[in-house]
Amino acid sequence: MLDNPVVDLGPDAEGTTLISECLAREAAERFGTVYGPLALMALRFHSPMNESPAERKHAQRMVAFPLMTM
Repeated sequence: MLDNPVVDLGPDAEGTTLISECLAREAAERFGTVYGPLALMALRFHSPMNESPAERKHAQRMVAFPLMTM
């Protein structure tokens, strides 16, 4: 277990620990790649914008399946 694990030591990396084990690093990078778009889909699913009820229903159908299968 690492405290505040990161895959990249950027300028704001103070207090973090670099993941050095190859398999764990690859898993963390893949998780990070998927997490951002997944979080955006969840936000879009639960946050109404300026769309009509029909557009909202369509957007929910488009997002619900990927959210439930990830």
